[in-house]
Order: sequence, then C-alpha cells, then structure tokens
Amino acid sequence: MDDLRVKKTLLSLEKAFYELRKVKPLEQIKIKVLCENAMVNKTTFYNYFSDIYAFSDYIENKVIEEKFKILPLHSGALLNIKKLVYEIYNSFNCEQIHILFDNRYDVLIKKCEKKLFEDYKNTINTTKKQLYISFFIYGASHILFENKGSESEKLEMLNDILTQYLYEKFGLGF
Repeated sequence: MDDLRVKKTLLSLEKAFYELRKVKPLEQIKIKVLCENAMVNKTTFYNYFSDIYAFSDYIENKVIEEKFKILPLHSGALLNIKKLVYEIYNSFNCEQIHILFDNRYDVLIKKCEKKLFEDYKNTINTTKKQLYISFFIYGASHILFENKGSESEKLEMLNDILTQYLYEKFGLGF
C-alpha cells in the first residue's frame, strides 16, 4: 500500500472511523456512514476490507505495531518485565487506545500478548513462562484499565506481584 492515493484513502477512513468510534460502539458503525464521512466510495472500502470488523482489526493492529515500535527493546535473558509493563501501560494509556478498545480491552490485551510473545520469543521461551506472563498480563490489564483506584496504588500492587512471583520464579530482571 505505497500508492499515495491508497494512503490518503486509508487515512481518511481512519479519521472518520475514530470520530464515529468516539460516539458509537463498533457494532453500530455502518460502512455507508463511515464512507460518507470519509468521502470515500463504498466500493473503494470493499476493495480493501470485507467488513467493518476487518477494518477495525487493521487499525487496531496498526496502532499496536506503532506503539510497540516506540517502546525500548529489552533484550536477552534480562527481560525487564516490570519496566516493560510500565512502558506498555504508559504508551497505551492514551485517547487513541481508549477510543479503539473501549469496552473491548480483552481484544487489546490478546493482541498485545501475541506481540509480546513474538518480540520476546527468545526470552519467554517455555510454556511455563508464557503461562505466568499471560496470567500477569491479563491481571495487570484488569487492574489498570477496568478498576477504580489511584494509578499509584495500582502500579504499587503490580510491582509487588512482579517482585514476588515473576522475578523469583524466572529471574525476569528489574
């Protein structure tokens, strides 16, 4: 998709999509309205995407890729999972993510987990490590995104969990 016309079309669709997602859940967005708002022909939309869910998936994956690209790479056996979790949280705690994944944080977490396992396959290299990390990722996301309480209390709690379990079990550095 290096053609400038394609890029402009996709950016126009993305902008219109974000505006619609601010006021409607994904299931209520009609392609006709999206295309009208983006000033793009419906046929053009269907040249690239089969439905609104495929388009949403495209945008979500694009955003996650962009977010992970700006995170510092933690290398080797000294994966600093604590620091990485904080960096992910700070990077993903933004309006763009809240608009895309409102009431759908499970989708965000599943995609982030997949990306994390891809990027750190040499460090998170056993089933046991993957299970512990998955357990932590899902629990951390629930604490951070779906519960009330101060951010400092939430981060302190996650720090305790990381220190007591992941570090002691696997030596995942801090």
